[in-house]
Amino acid sequence: MHSEDLAQFKFSSGQEIVCEVMEWPEENSRDIIVRNAMAIVVGETYDGERVYMFKPWVHFLEKPTEYIVINSFHVVCQNRPSEHLILEYAHAVGEMHMHAKERDMEYRKEKRENVERLQSALKDYVNKQSDDEPEEAKTNIVKFPSKDDTVH
Repeated sequence: MHSEDLAQFKFSSGQEIVCEVMEWPEENSRDIIVRNAMAIVVGETYDGERVYMFKPWVHFLEKPTEYIVINSFHVVCQNRPSEHLILEYAHAVGEMHMHAKERDMEYRKEKRENVERLQSALKDYVNKQSDDEPEEAKTNIVKFPSKDDTVH
């Protein structure tokens, strides 16, 4: 991420974001292609102090390989973010990427565990079926219990 590629946009809706611009609109186009778009959110502490935070602008688009196309007709103003804002933005984007990576790893782990449970259950079922059959009737074909042989 290069600071010269960063832009701060304010939209007609009042939303404000900081993002990395990958491609500016060409002639007769209105699309701005960005990534790592972070919304600036205003909050308040318990003692009434106003604080500003970043959160992903589009939920679950949190990887550096995921792009967003912005319609420039909704942009009210655009500027280069200040140095302080760039530092905060870089920190927030790093955390966003880390959380996305952790979520992906957890998802893959759950899928792998589900496949392993299915394999184990199928193996147990096959072993139980083969234990119930006489030795000469054993094959590698698994018969699933059903009331009839009709496949729907």
